[in-house]
Amino acid sequence: MLSVNFNPIILYNKNLNRTKKVNNTQNQQQDKLNNVYYYTSGITFKSSQTKKSDKFYNAKKYLNTVNISKDTNIYNLNLEKLDGIQEGLKTFEGLNIKEIALILKNIEVITVKRGCNNHCAHCLFESDTPLKNTKYQASKASFEDFSQLISDIKQLNNRLGFNIVAPNKKYDNEDIILFFDSDSIDCYLTDANGKEYNCAELNHIQYMATGKPGTFDTHGWEPDDKKSQKRAEKIIKYFKDDKNANEIYQINISVNPFHQKMQEAIEAQKLGNPQKALQKVNEYAERMANVLFTFSPIIDKTKLSVRVANMNDKGISEEAQNFGIENQVVINKLIMEKLVKLYVNDLQYNKKYVNTKEDIIDNIKKWDFMFSKIYGATPKGRMSRFYEGFDDSKRKINDAENIQEAFLNNDDSKLKRISGLLDINGKFYLFSDPAICPTELQLNYSNKYKKTKDISLGLPKQYTLSREIINSSKITL
Repeated sequence: MLSVNFNPIILYNKNLNRTKKVNNTQNQQQDKLNNVYYYTSGITFKSSQTKKSDKFYNAKKYLNTVNISKDTNIYNLNLEKLDGIQEGLKTFEGLNIKEIALILKNIEVITVKRGCNNHCAHCLFESDTPLKNTKYQASKASFEDFSQLISDIKQLNNRLGFNIVAPNKKYDNEDIILFFDSDSIDCYLTDANGKEYNCAELNHIQYMATGKPGTFDTHGWEPDDKKSQKRAEKIIKYFKDDKNANEIYQINISVNPFHQKMQEAIEAQKLGNPQKALQKVNEYAERMANVLFTFSPIIDKTKLSVRVANMNDKGISEEAQNFGIENQVVINKLIMEKLVKLYVNDLQYNKKYVNTKEDIIDNIKKWDFMFSKIYGATPKGRMSRFYEGFDDSKRKINDAENIQEAFLNNDDSKLKRISGLLDINGKFYLFSDPAICPTELQLNYSNKYKKTKDISLGLPKQYTLSREIINSSKITL
């Protein structure tokens, strides 16, 4: 166990049973959304004005023969007769309406950034250092591709008369996530004029087309990283504004002993260097105290949570004991001590987040309540190596086989909850927990030929779902 000396402070830890409420409002504003003309960055996106084909007009005629409402499920329509309605929408060029339906009905993740520099020991999606953006590879989406996709979804919805993305069956995804193996703070795009759009602004853009709220998740940023600090404060201002409440699904702050700084502390302790170990623990505590301090303006938002995690005790290796509950308790208390100092300094000199001593006490109570629930990290992704005799790859292959068999046999009874993921080069994946199944579907992105970080988590290529299988299957996910 790490040994850290700190001055204890009295923390509020009343055992309350409060259930987090998530406001599911995906369909409430769809009539309003259907009448919103999409725009961004001074650019308007319009459908192609070229003459449409007979296939397009036949699809329109077919739509006029069926009853359409905001709750219509595209799979209840005749997709063969509907094919062509997507004509002229640049993003969907080369795809038929059945393929577009599979993508948009299941879409949960629209990645705008790939890779992460936190290098946590536990990472469900095995995140790694981002690739450099070059002519042949990418770690970020193009803002123009993202904007065009959202515009084309909006225009497709207008043509159909309903929101193709809206959840209208039991296991449909309720939110849109703009990160996958990245931290939300780093999920920003820059347009051709150099204007930056942070994840909150990008979320607003997608919400205006999909009607689905977004999820935000961060493990923080370094206190001396001024760009990230400024970006975070701007994002929090968006979260704080009540008019944006329907656009937000969850806001998660991750606190755990798996971060790279904590790994460095554990390694230093092993090598007999307690001074360096203490330094790294303090650096991590200062980092997370600053994150909590910055999030103070939205401390009362019910969608905000702190995700505190550590290793489960059962079946873990000796090495994994360093990530257990004892170290987590030490870290939590140290974070709170440093957070109090930030509040005291703010009260004395700025009064940016607190105006009285009572405000400090009240905020610490609230943060401590959020810290009171600790989650056990599951043996998935990189964490599986800490569990003796556990092979995560077998589960991935089993899930991928179930996805393929469902399409081949028109039987989804073995499937778990399925989500769709768009990579930054437009490639589409289906994933359950933990498998990520590649498909041959790809949007017409400008960087569609660029290499990205492997997203299939080591799944063999033979599990790729072909267009032939997708189009011949009668399954409707």
